[in-house]
Amino acid sequence: MWIKTNAMLYPLVSVVITTKNRRELCIRALKSVFDQTYRNIEIVIIDDSSIEPFFVDIKIPEDIVVLVKRNEKSIGGAAARNYGVKVSSGEYICFLDDDDEYMSTKIEYLLIPLLNNKAFDYAFGSVVCRSRIGKEFVPVRFHRFIGWKINAILFNTIHTNATLIRRECFAVVSFDENLPKFQDTQFHIDLMYLKTGVFVDTLVAVWNQDGRKDQITSNDSSGDLRTRRGIASILFRYKLTPLYKYVVVRIAFSQLRHFSNVKFDKYKLFFLLPFYLLARIVFLRTK
Repeated sequence: MWIKTNAMLYPLVSVVITTKNRRELCIRALKSVFDQTYRNIEIVIIDDSSIEPFFVDIKIPEDIVVLVKRNEKSIGGAAARNYGVKVSSGEYICFLDDDDEYMSTKIEYLLIPLLNNKAFDYAFGSVVCRSRIGKEFVPVRFHRFIGWKINAILFNTIHTNATLIRRECFAVVSFDENLPKFQDTQFHIDLMYLKTGVFVDTLVAVWNQDGRKDQITSNDSSGDLRTRRGIASILFRYKLTPLYKYVVVRIAFSQLRHFSNVKFDKYKLFFLLPFYLLARIVFLRTK
């Protein structure tokens, strides 16, 4: 159990939660932060113009600070997250979707490598996906064979709930407010290319995939073409070959991202193996 003492040994960690009209789910998410083994936490809740203003009506632990900021006009998820970072005070920052949950050791396990090695700018772990009927599985994890960066880029396995990031990273990395969706994918591409990270091979969060109508990633198909073009333009910032850009944009962010939501059988694995090998070769040559 971590004990809150001085900021040198136990720096402040800010958890940014954006929410809109999902009060009950947000309270569940909030409780998972209250249950963290690491205790020097500030929670920043950005209410993006909910019909009924969000407020905390459950008991807040004495050693945790909760700050609620309300947007009178909705600014969208990307802008709301950026605003949450701006108004936060933590030396380290992480995010939590209002319909998901942290494992109790999430912050502790990701903070340890950052405290032990100043060369790392961010740390991330894995998430477990939970369906509406309670079935759980872990998305595609071939990092032991192809490296965690390739695994993350092709299969979108760096989840927003699963990262912990040094504050100074946000001077050069932010969520693109012009993308209609998949801003988390854009954010992590920028983070991986501009900063140095470490993968912690443990489960740190629950990604609830219960098929609700308000879940953007599973139901909203609007803006797909504009999103892919936006992601493509972001990738052109970096020294990547045209072939690799095509693989990432055309395949990883359209077809392959859906495969991360199902268990792999041998036929899917056989189909994807060439893309893994190609991505690994090209990535190592262009990074």
